[in-house]
Amino acid sequence: MGVYEKMEGENKIAVADLGGSVVTGILGNQLGLLARHLSYTIHTMLDKASKVKQNLYPIIYLGEALETLRKDFSVAMNNEDMSFFDWHLANLEYANAGLL
Repeated sequence: MGVYEKMEGENKIAVADLGGSVVTGILGNQLGLLARHLSYTIHTMLDKASKVKQNLYPIIYLGEALETLRKDFSVAMNNEDMSFFDWHLANLEYANAGLL
């Protein structure tokens, strides 16, 4: 039997399994969205670091950078290689709980 915590916020109630204590990938992560929706406190260090980075550098998405490099170096130019390349991109998204 797991350990659970009742969360309340904005007239909404949810129960969370405390087995996972780290939410990786703030953007697009369903746990992060649920926590924000319920006004549940999450650590925002990565959000703050992201804002600083955006002020210092233009936004360059990893997916765009990889696609540019793929084209510039003529990698995965046929359908079979492109399927393999796409598999790796999907694996990166899954492992990091975020969109490229």
